[in-house]
Amino acid sequence: MKVLDPCSAYLTLNEPWRNTEHHFNSSYDQPECDSAFDGEWYRFTGMAGDAMPTFCIPENHCGTHAPIWLNGSHPQESDGIVQRQGCATFNGNCCLWNTTIDVKACPEGYYIYRLTRPSVCYHVYCGRLTRDRPSINHQKFTTPITWSGPAVEANKQLGPPGGGSH
Repeated sequence: MKVLDPCSAYLTLNEPWRNTEHHFNSSYDQPECDSAFDGEWYRFTGMAGDAMPTFCIPENHCGTHAPIWLNGSHPQESDGIVQRQGCATFNGNCCLWNTTIDVKACPEGYYIYRLTRPSVCYHVYCGRLTRDRPSINHQKFTTPITWSGPAVEANKQLGPPGGGSH
């Protein structure tokens, strides 16, 4: 029996709130939870980013209270499937809860992760943009906007040309 390569059989995670740049605000957001995960292989894509972060993510990011990040480096393709620790940040502790995550580097240049169901809510697996590509959240507009017409003072009513009145 041939085993299917997980690089060709995975689910995608593309929700924008998974991105490390997404701040969770409990006054108007409901926290997300990855309670439906059950050990499948996943790939981060789109606005979620393209890989899990490998540094501590502060709480109230990635759409939830306790974001999960990868505590360890990403493998090379030649490493095959490796195990890394996944950590959830909460109450100022970068690894208050942890789990084992299988990680694989695929030939096309992306990573996949076997993600298990967190033991409690509200934990969410985070993604981040690691490749150098444009992101809507990070665009900076450097072209100045200039006005070539006559100067106008704020709150001053303009009369007809020549200063006369109607």
